[in-house]
Amino acid sequence: MDNCIDKTIEYCVDRKAFGKRIIDNQAIQFRLSELKTEVEAVRSLVYRACQNYVSGEDVTLLASMAKLKSSRLVREVADTWCSSTVEWDLPGKIKHQSSIEMEE
Repeated sequence: MDNCIDKTIEYCVDRKAFGKRIIDNQAIQFRLSELKTEVEAVRSLVYRACQNYVSGEDVTLLASMAKLKSSRLVREVADTWCSSTVEWDLPGKIKHQSSIEMEE
């Protein structure tokens, strides 16, 4: 997810709208920082679950919470990135929409 957000930031730095870089838009900056914060929160939850597991504690609740939040966050991050007409396949390669449509 970090890589996807980083690629989105690169795109927003390069892309211009109305004569200004997209990244200079406060709403864009807020959205990207919100996604980065959510990724860190999920990461912390996973680390806590791992630490509790190693300590021999029951981690069913923490693992379920991490799974739920991370699956929702993956979709959210992908939607943010894919809205810029680029799609990721599983190994992390970038495919442009036009080449995807031609392959189908």
